[in-house]
Amino acid sequence: MKIKQIHIDDFGKFSNFDLHLDEGLNVIYGENESGKSTLMNFILMMFYGTSSRKKGISDNLRIKYKPWNSREMKGYIIFDFEGVSYRLERTFAQTNNKDVVKLIDNATGTRIPVLNELAPGEHFFGMSQEAFTKSLFIDSEDLSFSSTNANDITQKLRNMISTSDEEVSIENSIRLLEEKQFLLKTKRGDKGLLIDTQARIDELRSELSKAKSDEMEKLSLQNDIIELESALEIEKLRKHNHTLEREIERVKTANDRNDERKLLEKKLGEYDEKKSFLTGLLRANEFYLEESSSNLEGKKTEKSKIIAQIDMINSKIYAKEKSSITAKRTHSLTKQGFLFSSILLGILGIILLLLKSSTIMISVSLVLALACLLIYIYLKRMTFKDTYNDDIDNPNDLLDIKKQEYSILIDDISILEKRIQDVKLQSIEYKLELNNLEENNRDRKEALENIRKDRSAIALNPKIIENNQKQLDRLKAEVEEKEVKHIQKFGRYDYFETFDDEQDRLIKITSEYERKKAYANERFKNSRYVDEINAKINNQTKVLLDYQNEYESIKVAVDQLKKSSHSLMRDFNPILNKKTQEVFSRLTGGRYEKVMVSSEFGISFEDQDRNEIKEWDFLSSGAKDQAYIALKIALALLINTMKDPILFLDDIFVKFDESRAKEGLDFLLDLQKDFSQIILFTCHKRIFDMVNDATNKISL
Repeated sequence: MKIKQIHIDDFGKFSNFDLHLDEGLNVIYGENESGKSTLMNFILMMFYGTSSRKKGISDNLRIKYKPWNSREMKGYIIFDFEGVSYRLERTFAQTNNKDVVKLIDNATGTRIPVLNELAPGEHFFGMSQEAFTKSLFIDSEDLSFSSTNANDITQKLRNMISTSDEEVSIENSIRLLEEKQFLLKTKRGDKGLLIDTQARIDELRSELSKAKSDEMEKLSLQNDIIELESALEIEKLRKHNHTLEREIERVKTANDRNDERKLLEKKLGEYDEKKSFLTGLLRANEFYLEESSSNLEGKKTEKSKIIAQIDMINSKIYAKEKSSITAKRTHSLTKQGFLFSSILLGILGIILLLLKSSTIMISVSLVLALACLLIYIYLKRMTFKDTYNDDIDNPNDLLDIKKQEYSILIDDISILEKRIQDVKLQSIEYKLELNNLEENNRDRKEALENIRKDRSAIALNPKIIENNQKQLDRLKAEVEEKEVKHIQKFGRYDYFETFDDEQDRLIKITSEYERKKAYANERFKNSRYVDEINAKINNQTKVLLDYQNEYESIKVAVDQLKKSSHSLMRDFNPILNKKTQEVFSRLTGGRYEKVMVSSEFGISFEDQDRNEIKEWDFLSSGAKDQAYIALKIALALLINTMKDPILFLDDIFVKFDESRAKEGLDFLLDLQKDFSQIILFTCHKRIFDMVNDATNKISL
């Protein structure tokens, strides 16, 4: 893979920026704050995006690199991969899912689908974002260690070999699995989810025994409640019969309700008048709101214009003050120049006099010195006059006027908004009153209609009493039938016979019915059905079985991981040693030919002068950096699966002396045979100057 061109429309400080890269080594130089980190993160985000949603600027790259000109954050990268030229375009939004990503065949312009369009780097680099940043990118932070944290570096190397990730280790995986195993059952076997689940099953079985006993009592109560429900139904029918009897009597003795009808008709007439009045008020309010809203928008527009005028006046005041300061500084430097010239010419005249030079030269020197001195005195006494011209004579006065206008306009807007709100509330009150009026009108119409129906029923249907009487006879027969069925089912019907009044008897039966229902609900509110408890036992039994299977699976997994970790380290260690020695020797120009990583990942090297093996702590700081770079590159070469990998390096020679820096650059030139492209970022001019002209050198 080779990156040929990086184009940034807008990203961070860059706008309409192009960067062209060549095959092999590319050295990009820029001072601090020149944009090296911005370029690195642009490449990373183009291929992988960024999933951080934190609000802090340093933690969220989308916020950190938001364009300074507030335009859309986007760009593209042109690169070659397996003989095809691609153009990757990305427009960044607030999140990965909202980004617009396009992968295009650069030769044909055809859009190409990929498995994960939002993270195309997984396809082209053959690894996740985390693996990419750990294996193909080495920065100066990787080298910020001393002998006191060598064990941390050793642990990171062990993790990287076993999991391709410095922060994830097999040991941690084993520890997490064991924690999960002990969560299921502790070493002593007296606590854990397995033990708790078994205890829960025992509790449920005890509860099941009690529930079976409760079922018998519950059944008896249910029979009593059913019997009361039957009696309650009979008494309700009796009450209905009584109501029907009274209705027959009411129809027979109905009084003339003309007065009530006339009053209702009068109220209905008043309704139309009041409705018309309220409707008129609502329309007036709507007209006022329309006019006021238009006026409010005009004042808001005027407010925006005044704000713009205030900003313009402030800008001109700032420009005037800046110009005045510059002119004063120039005036002061001119005075100092003439004073300094006068002193120099005076000294020159004295020197010429001592050397007995030409009288003319001496005179010229002294005259010029005197002239410069007089000019200095003149300039010193002259009052500085600001020559800045502006089309505003008194900008500060105008600024005060505009601020007063702005304050008055704010007050007007506030008053107008309050008036609009008051009118809206008033309109709501009118609408509520209108709704209440409508509801009252419906009630009056219904009452009037009922009056008319009563009178017409008596007048037009003389058989109404006869029909009601037939309905009453039918209901009485139904009551007798239900009483017979009740006696047949329950053997008696003597509920509260001492209460002759149907209403009293209905109240008493209802009270007894509600009392028994309330008792049953309270008595069994925390009780569960036998079937429910059996279902819980079955469910907990399944959970227990799952926990047991999980416990056994974790136990087997831990054993296998321990065996696999030992086997992996045993098999991989010789390969790592060989590759690290090769890279370390090339990096140091053969000064250290042998560096070793033990099976326990302890790091040591061979001192050729004394022909003995020494531990990591004996290396100098620069040699430690070289050794760690060698290990990182060796791991990158071993772990990486790309056909033509790219290596990104960010200021890895920051602590190297001149000799080691030269060796490092020579090593990178030699490393071109292992990587299709090497991109080195540096903020050190000496590193940039060391690179030969045959290398692609770029200065930001």
